[in-house]
Amino acid sequence: MPPSPVITASGSLQICDGESVQLSVQADSNFALQFDGIDDYLHGDNSDLPYGSSSRTVEAWINPSNVSDGTIFSYGVTVGNFTLGLKNGKIYGHSVSDVDGFIETHESFGTTTLVPGTWYHVAFEYFNFQYRLYLNSALESESFAYNYVMGDKYKIGANINGAHFYSGLIDELRVW
Repeated sequence: MPPSPVITASGSLQICDGESVQLSVQADSNFALQFDGIDDYLHGDNSDLPYGSSSRTVEAWINPSNVSDGTIFSYGVTVGNFTLGLKNGKIYGHSVSDVDGFIETHESFGTTTLVPGTWYHVAFEYFNFQYRLYLNSALESESFAYNYVMGDKYKIGANINGAHFYSGLIDELRVW
């Protein structure tokens, strides 16, 4: 894997032939992605995301503007996905799998009601048919079910179908 590029500039920097691009960097580093809960999300694909029935964890720091239903991160396809979000004011994990022609949906619900404007560390884990949902390192939910993720598409701030938009800040999102 090639090393990540490092860009250092003061003033302007020529990235490629053609027009120059002006880059500016803030002096402090306290930034996060902000989502409006209406239609904001990021999307992409990454073949390095865990797929099939392999173990996986999705974790992030979040600061919800409100605690209405919304998706923090989702990846896979409509039938074959893994999702971390908020539902009814609590953290929420969701998956949909095709198990021998039967659609299996699994939901995990946290127990702590979140407060808008507060930072939380959230995580949703799948390992050996176990789902675990964590809030600030404390186990909120544990259950058993099968999950099979297909595809390498992901969305941050919306579910895999481009709905259930998140409102607030997301920082340091990781999938491993």
